[in-house]
Amino acid sequence: MTTKRLIIIIILLTALGLITAWQQIQTVRYGYKITTTAQSQNQLLETRKNLEVKLAEVKSPENLVIKADALKIMLTYPKNWNIVDLSQPPEKYAHIFQKQNNNRLPPDSRQVANKK
Repeated sequence: MTTKRLIIIIILLTALGLITAWQQIQTVRYGYKITTTAQSQNQLLETRKNLEVKLAEVKSPENLVIKADALKIMLTYPKNWNIVDLSQPPEKYAHIFQKQNNNRLPPDSRQVANKK
């Protein structure tokens, strides 16, 4: 073999070795990224479960009754006029909403609204 061929073979083997080493390093890096992402996903799933449990607890009727009692809110069953049938035209219930809105206005505003 000539020295020229020997130098070319050594350069090619060195390049091949460097490429192989680079691939191994990249494989390890991606492995670490996958592991940290999987851990993050597991942590987020656990947080989601905890939040769903907390939401269910907060929305539970028993909890709402306790909070209403603490705020001294009297809960009653709806009367017939409180129930709106959505299959009926909205004009049928316009007078109810108008009365409710007038009662929510401050006293001075009610007088102005009634004059209109």
